Amino acid sequence: MKPWIELFRGLGNALFDLLRAEIASLRSDLTKSGKSAGIAFGLLLAAAMFAFWTLGVLTYALVQVVAIWVPLWAAGLIVSGVFVLVVTVLAAIAMFKLKRLENPGRAARRHLDDVQDWWNHQLLAEVEPKVLGESKEEPR
Repeated sequence: MKPWIELFRGLGNALFDLLRAEIASLRSDLTKSGKSAGIAFGLLLAAAMFAFWTLGVLTYALVQVVAIWVPLWAAGLIVSGVFVLVVTVLAAIAMFKLKRLENPGRAARRHLDDVQDWWNHQLLAEVEPKVLGESKEEPR
C-alpha cells in the first residue's frame, strides 16, 4: 500500500512542478513578445509621424519654393522622395519585427506538445508497471 501513496504524492509534486514551469515559460514568452510588439508598434508610430509631417513639409515647400530659383516641381519631388524613403524604411523594419512574433496558437500548441512529451517521457518513465505475479525481489 505504501508505494501507491508515494506514487500519488509524487504525482502531486510533479503536477505542481509542471504548473510552476508552465507559468514561468508563459511569463517569459509574453515578455519577449510584448517587447518585440512594443518596438514594432513604436516604429510604426514613428513611420506615421514622418508620413504626417511629410504633408506639412510638402505644403511648406510648395508655398516657399515659388520665390526661389528651384522649380516648384523639383523641390516638391526632392523633399517628398527623402521622406517617402524614411517612411518606407521604418515601416519595413516594423513589419519585419511583427512577422517575427510567434503566433499565439503556435505557442500554445508548442506548450501542449512540451507537456505531453514531459508526461510521456519523464513522469511515466519513472513508474514501471508491474505484472501480477512478477516481482523483482527474490523469494525468501
